[in-house]
Amino acid sequence: MSFKEPLCFLGGLIVGGAIGVLVMRRRCDEQVNQAYEESRSYYNKKLAEVSAKNRNKPAPAEIVKSIVKDDTEPVVVQKNPEKTDYTAYSTITKEDPVDPVPVESKPEETEEPFVLISDEDYMYDHDYDKMTVVVYADGTLARDDDDDILDVDETIGAGVYNAALNSGNPYDAIYVRNKDRQIDYEVVTNDKTYTEQTGVFLGGEARD
Repeated sequence: MSFKEPLCFLGGLIVGGAIGVLVMRRRCDEQVNQAYEESRSYYNKKLAEVSAKNRNKPAPAEIVKSIVKDDTEPVVVQKNPEKTDYTAYSTITKEDPVDPVPVESKPEETEEPFVLISDEDYMYDHDYDKMTVVVYADGTLARDDDDDILDVDETIGAGVYNAALNSGNPYDAIYVRNKDRQIDYEVVTNDKTYTEQTGVFLGGEARD
């Protein structure tokens, strides 16, 4: 056996190994590029959704109008300058003073726990937990992540609920802070009913 045959065999192994390395490197580059493109497409889609929400945010004046009830303005009675027969209650007399009648103090009104916040507060304020809830076309309020039905008065309040129910735009989002529960809610709407969206009847049974 001459030296040429082992050298040719060794050269073939080296060339074959180099080709294999190049092929594997190309495959790895293709996989990395594909993963990068998928990630970039996903985040571009999320940014587009956030941008659409910000462009279609309801006017704060409309939200406040639907939440805050119209308070009746107090009636101010002005003294008639032509009237002269007023009773002089402040006139000093020698009569013994009458014991004043104690007036019961009214209980202090509880502070409203629901406060409207901006989308920036919702995204960047980390002092409160975050939760996205959906108001469906049939009026059902549920969590977005697990479809659990929620109580309006214990979560977002009747004012925000009515504003979301009547918004008519699924891209509108209302952000409200529940100070009692220490949760910031992102309230969105859905033009489908709860059953149409989840496949679960409100009685708890799934559709066939």
